[in-house]
Amino acid sequence: FRSRESAFAGHRCPLEMSGTGLGYEILGAVKVKDGLFVGDALAAQDLEFVVSNKVTRVINCAGRQVPNHWESIGVVYLTYYWVDADSQVVLDQRDVVASEVFRFIEEALQSAESVLIHSVRGQSRSCCVLSAYMMKKYCWGLRKTMEFLSF
Repeated sequence: FRSRESAFAGHRCPLEMSGTGLGYEILGAVKVKDGLFVGDALAAQDLEFVVSNKVTRVINCAGRQVPNHWESIGVVYLTYYWVDADSQVVLDQRDVVASEVFRFIEEALQSAESVLIHSVRGQSRSCCVLSAYMMKKYCWGLRKTMEFLSF
């Protein structure tokens, strides 16, 4: 895992998977704040990361593509079956998703547990959900939220 300060510029990690030929950037997991991480499918599968960071809850923003790997060891999942497409609605007008995500994260943080928010590449869906949480938690606008996440 890498710290937010070194990896979150523009929601893309400058680290490339060398030699794999996959052609996309890899993030792993980024610590946003104590107890809150955002990452990709690899972070979601990394048992060492999950255990060492006390991740007891996972928001899976790519349930069609990434299975809930750790339910058998007690990790609680909030799963959304969103696709990575411009037409995909992530945040609804009634704020149902934002409210679900907020409650899910806050319950974990109040118990000194950690949450991983992930999608396939950790760039679009997961960052959208993370932004919605930060905006609701701190009463921030989009500009302030983007400034924080790009720091």
